Amino acid sequence: GADGLARPVSVEVYNGIICALSKGGNSSRQTDAQLSIDYDMKLFVSPDIEIEPGDTISVARFGRIQTSNNFVQTFEVVGVPVRYLTHREVFLKAGDLS
Repeated sequence: GADGLARPVSVEVYNGIICALSKGGNSSRQTDAQLSIDYDMKLFVSPDIEIEPGDTISVARFGRIQTSNNFVQTFEVVGVPVRYLTHREVFLKAGDLS
């Protein structure tokens, strides 16, 4: 930029990934010894999909059912996604990140 600072540029890494979105059971709390992550939703994706904390994810809900009337929501990844043999669980915080 004109001020000499480099700014991050958003780059689309994946598109059209089949996933499942679930409302998270939010029991967030912070103590002196531990911070429990506050999240709104949980995303389930294939275990080979690489997702990092701070990534932005847009989900077209009902995309496989109602392709003409998708409801797109944008989330930020919070915490480190958990990888299992069959899937990866990604904790999401709702927000208008546009």
